[in-house]
Amino acid sequence: LITNGVNGLIFEKNEPEELTKKLSKIVFDKEKIRQMGIQSAFSIASKFSIKETIRKTASCYRALLSEAEHR
Repeated sequence: LITNGVNGLIFEKNEPEELTKKLSKIVFDKEKIRQMGIQSAFSIASKFSIKETIRKTASCYRALLSEAEHR
């Protein structure tokens, strides 16, 4: 879901210094923050849209039905 520096920041858990370092690099870069927000919204909308969810669910059902027919 997250691409580091594109639509969010990835850091090791229990490593607040790493998070602080990454945040300090972008905290005053309003354009970078704006772009990351846009990319985040696009990523979520494309991966979790109703249309995509229906497509994946239908595909899953078709696979299960096909498997059942071959038994």
